[in-house]
Amino acid sequence: MHYPSESSDIKGIAFYGAEESLEDNPEQKIMGFCVHNWSLQV
Repeated sequence: MHYPSESSDIKGIAFYGAEESLEDNPEQKIMGFCVHNWSLQV
């Protein structure tokens, strides 16, 4: 899973792609993604 950096304004999303960094393979295909709303946690 690839998550935006801590300093990113984008929160609550992750992307599933190749098992290598985006720096090493910036053209990798996204095979899935997850969107979370952490404010709904109990």
